[in-house]
Order: sequence, then structure tokens, then C-alpha cells
Amino acid sequence: MERRGIQTNLGNLNRDIVSANRLFDSIRRVIRDLKNWLADLSEKIGEQMAQKPEEQNLAEVLSAYMTLRHDGRSDWSRAGQTKAQVNDLKKMSAAIIFLQSHDITTVQKLGAHLDEARATANSLRNQIRSNDRRSSTIDAIIEAAAVVRELKPLHDQYMKIGWKSKKEKFAGEHADELQRFNRAFRLLKKYEVALPLDVKPLRTEQAALKKSSAELTAQLEAVQASLDELKQVRW
Repeated sequence: MERRGIQTNLGNLNRDIVSANRLFDSIRRVIRDLKNWLADLSEKIGEQMAQKPEEQNLAEVLSAYMTLRHDGRSDWSRAGQTKAQVNDLKKMSAAIIFLQSHDITTVQKLGAHLDEARATANSLRNQIRSNDRRSSTIDAIIEAAAVVRELKPLHDQYMKIGWKSKKEKFAGEHADELQRFNRAFRLLKKYEVALPLDVKPLRTEQAALKKSSAELTAQLEAVQASLDELKQVRW
């Protein structure tokens, strides 16, 4: 029974090794195709301008990185090496497909794409925050207008009191209402809101802001996904 178990484990290990070798051969073909594509592209670019020596070919960098990772596992078990190699090959295959689809051929281009993606993501976030702040301001304006409308008669009554003692007594009895009125009045003055307030244009603007934020959020998610891919490739 023990011998049969050992044979089973060896059989599983052999299958893993065969599977890994097949996957490795497949990735090697992808790399070879990518290198051929890059060579053709470099030749076309070279007709117009000389390639800068510091422009590192990403396919070569990735290939060298794979070799370093493989060599660094020389003291691992055969099973551990196989498992790690299969995982690396899957990641590298995904990276090459992503790079080809985005026409990223050098380390410098990868950095440029990262910078561009970060800038776009930051711009979208800032626009969403701006929309959200304006939407919150609209809510505050509408609420403040309602408070002023509600408490204006009380405030007018307070302002008409001539006697200081009576005025102070009235203010003490209605301190919360007067404070609410003053806060609301100051907010409307800050945003130069004329009364009576027409709420409809503000609600229309708010609906447009929310729609814009939803669209921007969808764009941000797409950019963030691309940025995550770029970061993974750079890593």
C-alpha cells in the first residue's frame, strides 16, 4: 500500500511537471512571437529615429526576470519549483497579453502609462468629489431657505422689539430658533442666494451632478482596473 501511494504521488508529480512544461513551451512561443513583433516594430521606428539605448525592451526584461526567479529556487523541492513556475508562467502570459493590447513595448512606456493612468484616476476622483460637494451644498441651500422661511416671522418679531430688556428676554426664550435662523441666513448670504428660492433649477442641477458622478465612477473603475494591471506588470 505504501509503495502504491508513492507511485501515485510520483504519477501526480510527473503530470504536474508535464503540464508545467507544456505551459512553459506555450509561454515561450508567446514570448517568441512578441519578440518578433517588437523586432518588426523597432525596425519601423528605427527608420524614423534612432532608438535610445536606455529604452529597455519589456519582453527581454520579463524573460530575464523569469530566469532570475527560476534560478532563485534551485534549493526548492521539485514539487515546489513546479508549482511556483506554473504560477509565474500564468502571470507572465497575462502580462504579455496586456502589454501587447496596450502597445507597451518598453519599460519607459510602462512608466508613462502608469503616470497617465494615475493622472486620469486622480482627475476623475477630483471631479466626483467636486460633484458631491456641490450636491451637498444644494441640499444645504434648500434646507437653509426652508429654515429662513419658517423662522422669518419670529426673527422679524424679535427685530421689532425696542426695549432692551424685552428683547433679551425674547432672545432667551427663543435662542435655538434664532440661532437656526442666523446660521441659515449666513449660509444663503455666503452663496448669494436670493429669496424666495426656486428649488426646481437646483434639483435639476443636482440630478445632473449625480448622473455625472455615476458616469465618472464607471470610468474610474475602468481606469483603476487598468492601473492595477500596470502595477502588477511593473511588480
